[in-house]
Amino acid sequence: MKTVIKVTLGILIAFTILIGGCVALVGSAANDVQDENDRTAITPAQYRSIKTGDAKSEVEAELGDPESADEFSSEIEGLDKPVGSSCSYYGRKGELLSGYQFCFDVNTDELESKSSF
Repeated sequence: MKTVIKVTLGILIAFTILIGGCVALVGSAANDVQDENDRTAITPAQYRSIKTGDAKSEVEAELGDPESADEFSSEIEGLDKPVGSSCSYYGRKGELLSGYQFCFDVNTDELESKSSF
């Protein structure tokens, strides 16, 4: 009977150590992801400081390079210039699944809209 108890106790200890190790690995990976996100992330105060009409070069000089960017433009018959936006995306410091979008007119490079998500 003592052997069964020792084996059961050994299995429980091994299982506890295994779970603890997995939790430590996941926690470490989450910290690494957060650190990487924060490299290009901005604070709510930085977001509020950017105003409609600001030049794209001024915004990027203040906030740094964006995490990502997209351009949406179209040629429309009868118009001399394309219409559309060039949008830059920044993460929110300290948060993984939220961020900010800044969209600039493709012709003037002035901020036409901003949003948080």
